[in-house]
Amino acid sequence: GKADAWAAEGGSIVCKGGGGGWLLTEQDFGDFEFRCEYKWGAKGGNSGVALRTPAKGDPAYVGMEIQLIDDEGWPGKLADYQHTGSIYDVVPASKTNNKPIGEWNTIHIVCNGSKVKVEVNGQTVVDANLEDSKEKKGAKHPGLSRGKGHVGFQSYNVRVEFRNVYIKPL
Repeated sequence: GKADAWAAEGGSIVCKGGGGGWLLTEQDFGDFEFRCEYKWGAKGGNSGVALRTPAKGDPAYVGMEIQLIDDEGWPGKLADYQHTGSIYDVVPASKTNNKPIGEWNTIHIVCNGSKVKVEVNGQTVVDANLEDSKEKKGAKHPGLSRGKGHVGFQSYNVRVEFRNVYIKPL
């Protein structure tokens, strides 16, 4: 990806637009708690949080991706597993709970063994056991069996800012 798609501005990690690929931690994380705030710079935004991903390959498959998207403003119909908070292509979010464009959203993710819990703005949207998905999705998503890997953010299209990023190993 283009490194210049990413910047640090006033305490935020800023993805200025698309083409930047993924910005990943140097360290591997296995069981951990992750929290951050994010804000869209425009309508129609799409990004994600990579979990337990190797350095190479598409994190949505070789690791896991928690989807971040403008559910309301996305042009076109989203599959259930494409909504904010979903484990992309694996476990759909049970509801959407977004703030309006330009306001800060909070995402909180806990990975503990095969259990993955995702909260968006204080509401649980995913409470999954990956063991339940491996049989159906494991061939396409080998990342579901990974014990650890990198964590990071996706540069997909419009500007998105991340702040108060917090990762704590469990």
